[in-house]
Amino acid sequence: FCDGFAARANDGHDFALWAAALRKNPEIWSAETLIFANDSMIPKEPSLKPLFSQLSDSPYDVTGLTDSTIGRRHLQSYFIHLNQKALKSQTVHRFWDSVLAWQDKSRIIALYEIGMTSKLTHAGLTCGPLYETDGNRGNWHQNPTIYCWKELIKRGFPFVKTQIIKDATADGSIPEVLEFLIDKGFQYDLIPGVTN
Repeated sequence: FCDGFAARANDGHDFALWAAALRKNPEIWSAETLIFANDSMIPKEPSLKPLFSQLSDSPYDVTGLTDSTIGRRHLQSYFIHLNQKALKSQTVHRFWDSVLAWQDKSRIIALYEIGMTSKLTHAGLTCGPLYETDGNRGNWHQNPTIYCWKELIKRGFPFVKTQIIKDATADGSIPEVLEFLIDKGFQYDLIPGVTN
């Protein structure tokens, strides 16, 4: 179900699109909750109801699925949930009003992905992930959805990054990747380019 839809050229990446949608449809701010999500993830199953229940029970005003310690600790922006307190926050409104369509991805990450978590936390909003990074071991100090994707899925994470499928297809490890995913409950028909 969709209450509104926006599409534009992919300049400025996710943040510019989301900011444009908010400017075009300011009634979004009166929603009960708001999710910003992109298409970089493949869901485990068709229904996201269990995930929505987790988000409803989240202790955070701004909830991500995962966090990252690259730069400084921040929520990864591919999936961000805002509750009522966050939606009513003037800091949140000012943040989104300030978003520009930068082309440089590293600048976007620094200003908006890392910057968002920092600004909202300093404004008194609680920010945290459903699946917290374990920065003390392994490759968690890198992008966990790429370097620790198996560990995340073992902990109940309901997605796999499309990049994992692309890389596994390119390097020939797709049979092993699919075996792991199917064993963990992922459905063949939701994985692009894969036939049963």
